[in-house]
Amino acid sequence: TIDQGNLVIGTSGKGISFSATANSGGSMASELLDDYEEGTWTPTLPRGGTISGTTYYVKVGAMVYAGANMNMSGQSNDGYLWRIGGLPYAVKGSSHYHGASAITYSGNANVNNWMSPTPYSGGGTEFYFHRNDGTGTAITGSQAQSIGSLIVGLVYITDS
Repeated sequence: TIDQGNLVIGTSGKGISFSATANSGGSMASELLDDYEEGTWTPTLPRGGTISGTTYYVKVGAMVYAGANMNMSGQSNDGYLWRIGGLPYAVKGSSHYHGASAITYSGNANVNNWMSPTPYSGGGTEFYFHRNDGTGTAITGSQAQSIGSLIVGLVYITDS
């Protein structure tokens, strides 16, 4: 029992071990909770434009939740993949299909044909959007021109 102060783990890579339970039904890689952090992150528009707003993230072990209420303008008007960068931790390589996300608000644009954001795999700190029309096509800069504001939330896995 800790009555005052905090429990401090003084060595990097150490944490709270739950190995005494050993009750995994799958192929368990670790039962060590070795990281907890919360804060804010700075969204970017890698292909140009201005973006601002409020953000928040929580990292528990290798899992990251990142949320943002963003206002943007001057997005690139081109046929390239439209993406938002600046996630607080790099997405684990080849793990983008293990993410979960939602668009909870869009100002100035109809995103009914957009799927939820997808964390960009390969160790990057970006996410992007696919069309929800059965084609699997990603949203391009020219299709994101009318987005003035966007509220999103993502959960993904990191190697950090």
